[in-house]
Amino acid sequence: VYALMAIEKAAYRFSDRFTCQIETTQAGLQVALKPKRADMSEEARQAALDDFKTEVLDQNLREKIKLETAPTRNLILAHAFSRTGLVSQ
Repeated sequence: VYALMAIEKAAYRFSDRFTCQIETTQAGLQVALKPKRADMSEEARQAALDDFKTEVLDQNLREKIKLETAPTRNLILAHAFSRTGLVSQ
């Protein structure tokens, strides 16, 4: 359901709170999160997990938008750099 890149980016953003192990299985990707703090309460752990899930969703959407807008973004950048003299004619 989610792109590997989205999960990796979310894992990086939460690397201060969790260690993350991502594995590929026949069913898809399996993500295991382990809190870095042993004294993390169950409520804090669940809240952080919920935040992680939201972050994965956000990163996945960003990846989709990035792919959809790539041609337009590349055209704008090419036009912008064509007027700087950085690209020889």
